[in-house]
Amino acid sequence: MSIHMNVYLNNEDDAESLAASLQKYDIENERVEKISDYSDDNLTIIPAAGMAGNAGSAHQGSPAMFGSLSKLKETMTKDEKKYPEYMLTFEVDEKNKQAVLDEIQKTDGFIEKDVMD
Repeated sequence: MSIHMNVYLNNEDDAESLAASLQKYDIENERVEKISDYSDDNLTIIPAAGMAGNAGSAHQGSPAMFGSLSKLKETMTKDEKKYPEYMLTFEVDEKNKQAVLDEIQKTDGFIEKDVMD
């Protein structure tokens, strides 16, 4: 079974680099898009670095969880830090999910919390 993932990254180069590094896990339908709409308040975003049992840890001095992309952007802007401007979206076979999450964890990106469920 295939699962859908979105990873939110600071710039296009980071998104393209991550997409390239994930190719070994046979990701499909990958796209890099500039985030134009930060208004989806139904998302809970967590730092990728906070995965793997460290969901309470901070990311670059920021809170460990954000209620939405708009809250993330607002907080990072207020703290004068970069916020994600690009999204890498893709599908991956569930058997490769943990390996993909391990790779994503090496980035300064953010993921949707429900991917961890």
